[in-house]
Amino acid sequence: MVNEPLALFTPLERTEYRWHSPQQRWNWNYLAEELEQHQQALCIVNLNRHAQAIIEEIDNPDVLHLSTNQCPAHRQNVLAEVRERLQNKQDCILIATQCIEAGVDIDFPIVYRAYAPLDAIIQAGGRCNREGLLEKGTVHVFCPEDESYPPDGGYQQAADMTKELLTRLGSEAMQMHHPEFIHQYYKNLYNLSDPNANKETQALLELIAAGAFPEIAKEYRLIKQDNINVICPYQPLLDLYQQLETESSEIGLTKDWIQNAKPITISLYRPKTDNPIWDSLTPVLLHKRGQQEQTDWFIYNQEHYDQRLGLYPKDQLNLWIA
Repeated sequence: MVNEPLALFTPLERTEYRWHSPQQRWNWNYLAEELEQHQQALCIVNLNRHAQAIIEEIDNPDVLHLSTNQCPAHRQNVLAEVRERLQNKQDCILIATQCIEAGVDIDFPIVYRAYAPLDAIIQAGGRCNREGLLEKGTVHVFCPEDESYPPDGGYQQAADMTKELLTRLGSEAMQMHHPEFIHQYYKNLYNLSDPNANKETQALLELIAAGAFPEIAKEYRLIKQDNINVICPYQPLLDLYQQLETESSEIGLTKDWIQNAKPITISLYRPKTDNPIWDSLTPVLLHKRGQQEQTDWFIYNQEHYDQRLGLYPKDQLNLWIA
């Protein structure tokens, strides 16, 4: 339907990607020095603890932070400050996790992105020279010294495929604006050319062919790890927190209560039963027919909500959904 469709991608080439070798690990001190050279820069890493480590290394109260350690209201306030600084050409260094890659409209002249799945790196590039005000923005793709990924396994596998393509093809062949290159990445990642080579893929195909959809739903989940919802004492909405805390004990979990709680709710991977964070969580029960039923909603009853970093209980940095 469209003549020369590849020509449509040319106006979108607002960035250039600089691929730093995965064998050259950047420690946090080196990364901090790189970021401090710029007036405005965005750095995206894969884990919340990585973001915290960079902020501690820079040790500058003006450096901003965005992650799922912060409740939605907190993140909205951070993004409002980021946009104001960028618009006014003020200093703005933002350290974020991949939560910034989903539907966030901001425009940095330079972006640093830790190695990740190719689609995540492309999303990071979408936050660089987004308005096309520069001839080219720059996206640096680097490998941190602490190379760790979210615990589901699939994220790391996709990131490894990105590195494998770079090693095999070279940086010049990493054509991030070319649909054929993206197609090749996904073809390799999901083994679409030979599904029989992957036992799990073959088993899934057999269930689909048999129409065994209940078994498919049971055996295959995009998100395999369960999560819980935690209400946090974010200072600007402390009155709301206290109101929800009172209603949780007097009324229990209701549809209206959940709706009101959204601005100060954080999702965590469900901690193991022996995790000490449970000592700080008060369950919100569902009062129904004279009984109290357990839910996946909790109120955090400690004072570990940092007004800059969000919820950071000591030694509990691996629970957050990045």
